[in-house]
Amino acid sequence: VVSLLERTAANDEVTATLGAPITIVPLLWGDREEFDDFLEAEPACDVVVGADVVCWPRLVVPLLQTVKALLRRAPADGAFYCGFVVRSEQTRDLFFAEAKKRGFDVIETPPEAFLPDPPPAAVRSALPLRLLELRLRPGEKTGADDWASDAPDQATGAIAC
Repeated sequence: VVSLLERTAANDEVTATLGAPITIVPLLWGDREEFDDFLEAEPACDVVVGADVVCWPRLVVPLLQTVKALLRRAPADGAFYCGFVVRSEQTRDLFFAEAKKRGFDVIETPPEAFLPDPPPAAVRSALPLRLLELRLRPGEKTGADDWASDAPDQATGAIAC
């Protein structure tokens, strides 16, 4: 995934369209030490993108911890854009409950707003495709970060979806 993102970021047409520099950096969710190392290289970002990252219930909290920590340091009103497919109602419900608990507003964009009609064969899915935008509510940019790595019972290890 990282190599695909790096190739996309290197495309002059993509960077010209966005009008801003793009940096691709892997980051282990929920890990304080990994996040501190990340901050040394990239002290702030205002957009975080995730695709198909809401897979396992045990990764929901570390994902949202990391996104919140990133957006709290954003120079402007940052956003997390997340595309995902609901494979488990339990995981979906946990994601929305934890997002609310952690101070995020969640805006869902209907598929017809981002997919052509009819969708190309390469993006057809038996499960609905969802696009979410998460932003921190006013007042949520202050306070201490919490990390799964600080609580051994929540540690995730190097697991990805």
